[in-house]
Amino acid sequence: MNQSKQRFKPDSKLVPIGAMWKKKNKKTGQTYLAGQINEDVNFTAGSGLLILPNAYKNEGENRPDYNVMMPEPAERKDTPGEDVEDDL
Repeated sequence: MNQSKQRFKPDSKLVPIGAMWKKKNKKTGQTYLAGQINEDVNFTAGSGLLILPNAYKNEGENRPDYNVMMPEPAERKDTPGEDVEDDL
C-alpha cells in the first residue's frame, strides 16, 4: 500500500471535523485536551489535522476551546490508469 504524507498548502480550504475542550486533572493539575471527532468524517491513516484555538469563544461560554480541522480534499481530474501522487 502506497501512503504519501499529507502536507498543508497555504491555500487549502479547512473543514471543521471536531472540537476539543481544555481540561485539568484535579489530582495532578495536569492540563489536557478532550473532545470528539464528528462521525460523518471520512479520513484515512496519515491524514493531516490542525487543532486551532476557537477565536469565537468568550469567557464562561460552553463553546469548544479548540476546533479540529482538516484540509478539504482537492478535486482531481486524473485520467483512468494514470498513477498520480497525492500532493496535498
